[in-house]
Amino acid sequence: MRKLSFFFLFLPICFCEGQNIFSESQYDSKKPFAPYEISNMVGLNDQEFILLLEEGKGKFRLVRYDEYFLDRWSKILDYNREGSFPKLIKLGDDVAVFRFWTMRNSAFAEIRIYDVLSGELISEKREKILEVSSDPKNIKIEFSSDFSEFLLYNFQTEDGDFELFDVYDTREIKKLHSYQIESYLTMNKTKGVFVNGNGDTFIALGDPGTFTIDTYFFSGNAPSQPVRLSTSFTFSRPANTFSRILICKQSESAFFVTTAANVDKDLVGVNVTSFNVVLKSVLFSNSYDLDQEFIQSLYEMGLTTTEDQKKRFLKLPDQLTNFDLQEILIDTEGNITAIFEKQDIVSTFHDQAAALNMTLKWQEIDDQVFFSEDILLLNFNSTGEILWNTVIQKSQSEKGSGLGMSYVSDLKDMELKLLLQQRGNGNSFYYYKINTVDGELISEKSFLDKKITYNKNYSGWVDGKTLLLCTFSPGSNNRTFYLVEF
Repeated sequence: MRKLSFFFLFLPICFCEGQNIFSESQYDSKKPFAPYEISNMVGLNDQEFILLLEEGKGKFRLVRYDEYFLDRWSKILDYNREGSFPKLIKLGDDVAVFRFWTMRNSAFAEIRIYDVLSGELISEKREKILEVSSDPKNIKIEFSSDFSEFLLYNFQTEDGDFELFDVYDTREIKKLHSYQIESYLTMNKTKGVFVNGNGDTFIALGDPGTFTIDTYFFSGNAPSQPVRLSTSFTFSRPANTFSRILICKQSESAFFVTTAANVDKDLVGVNVTSFNVVLKSVLFSNSYDLDQEFIQSLYEMGLTTTEDQKKRFLKLPDQLTNFDLQEILIDTEGNITAIFEKQDIVSTFHDQAAALNMTLKWQEIDDQVFFSEDILLLNFNSTGEILWNTVIQKSQSEKGSGLGMSYVSDLKDMELKLLLQQRGNGNSFYYYKINTVDGELISEKSFLDKKITYNKNYSGWVDGKTLLLCTFSPGSNNRTFYLVEF
């Protein structure tokens, strides 16, 4: 049986200049965190937020807290065991708990929508939305930025001639559009998708064998007439795989596609291309070699969390090994920041799309050690030229699920905020605020001198200045939540 115990800190506790931990709460649990990486925190106004907390055996607690962890309302949610781990999302003015999972040859979706002010259940739907002849576990899901729509892809028609990309209304779990591309065009391609939220969908298919990106823009108004555009590029060191393709929207008609190219585990180049689907043209396509000269300049001008980190790089690395493209963020000036992170071992449940397909049960965690290290930032202007780049050196390691790895980001206007953790003596958490126009460090802070780690599922930005941090001590299931104001 779990219990919540609170103690309230009405006077801020200052750990460093310009940063306050003003509220703290204990959450006791007999079970470890479930091994899924899915965000289960939604920030509201006035430093309030909603959490979906694990209660065990198919039970979850949906609760709205104020800035002192006083609950405004609380609901117990029961789920059948055959479902998947739920995801908490902000859906317009409401909050929703969404699940997607596969069973045998079918795919299912369920949504429960709640009123933010009262916590009352507004609507509930559970639908069988798809039936396929192949293994449905490979199906992936992608949401629009406002969560109003989601896209299912990575599956084919019954005869295997076409790969399907189905767009659904999230609130109603209703299919809006079904787009298709010939299967031979998608075979062995790295896929990137972007769901616009109005039925429009942009798809990028990368072929590392020919260094080609083929794109398809499907409009909800003309679903059978996609706009097809392509670009080809090269690097000085030939790549044998595209590790990831990410897409963001530059304007009403242009999409910015970022492609990370690898030789095995080594990141060797990045291509950025802008496709205008109204002009039906490629606006630019720029490729950048991440060679030894680039690595040297990167680390010589880089940031470090502790003095110990500087000792790691008395000799600079020869290659950017195990650096994965994590996300791309666009600011109000149209500058795009690509974030890469070095992860030596990635959790089985790291991919949110895959995690949404997993069966709802607590799986045993192998006795593994996960490593998460340096963060590489590449910033491009609206024409794809590199404005600035830097690296933030850190070291993290965790035995178990790896849910405390990685970073927490936020970009508002022209300020990029990053929360990092660094194991070692002294403070455990580090906060950076960077100007995305010139890469200048606006502020840097450290806090919480404790031997703890954190869980990303329940950590994130509540608003533009307040961070919720879920921490726990190694070997313990008890959690401590902090609200931190910067």
